[in-house]
Amino acid sequence: MAVIALAVTAAGVVFLCQYGKEENLGFRQKSEEIEEGLRSGDADPAGDQTREGGGENVPADPEDTSVCVHVCGSVRREGVFFLSVGMRVADAVDAAGGFTEDADTSYRNLAEPVSDGMKIYIPSLEETASGFVPDLSEDGNGGKVNINSAGLQQLMTLPGIGESRARDIISWREEHGGFTDISDIKKVSGIKDAVFEKIKNLIAVR
Repeated sequence: MAVIALAVTAAGVVFLCQYGKEENLGFRQKSEEIEEGLRSGDADPAGDQTREGGGENVPADPEDTSVCVHVCGSVRREGVFFLSVGMRVADAVDAAGGFTEDADTSYRNLAEPVSDGMKIYIPSLEETASGFVPDLSEDGNGGKVNINSAGLQQLMTLPGIGESRARDIISWREEHGGFTDISDIKKVSGIKDAVFEKIKNLIAVR
């Protein structure tokens, strides 16, 4: 009997040792899976860094990924809108419900990138035909003419820029998607260093 009891006890010890090893192995494998998940981004102990809104993931800090623009004039819904960085004037107009029927759709450079605090005015055909378009050059430009959005009459207020040259400026920016620096205006036919020196302190790009 003593022999049998000793054998049973030994078998129990072997079983417990083996079971303990398997449990330890399973725990170790689970730990490794969790660590792998953290490295690959499948799990985030700090929580998701976005918050839900309107059924979409909204960045935790919207200011990092959006700009605020004011769209007014001949659009269906004037107002202030938040757009993603990199969007264009055309996107701002869409956010405002699109053009009205009397809008001059060719006045603004629709390919111009929007910037924070930008005011986008869409004139009517009547306004551009009469040459009376609100002067928004003071909005964020220190009173300078924004050569990326200025209309014909506004460009013609610059020294050395007549109607023909102003049309050339508008054609160039529409073809190339706008100016990135004021010195780019020298790429317009007929505008050389002498003219640029006269206007460089009077113009801006946005």
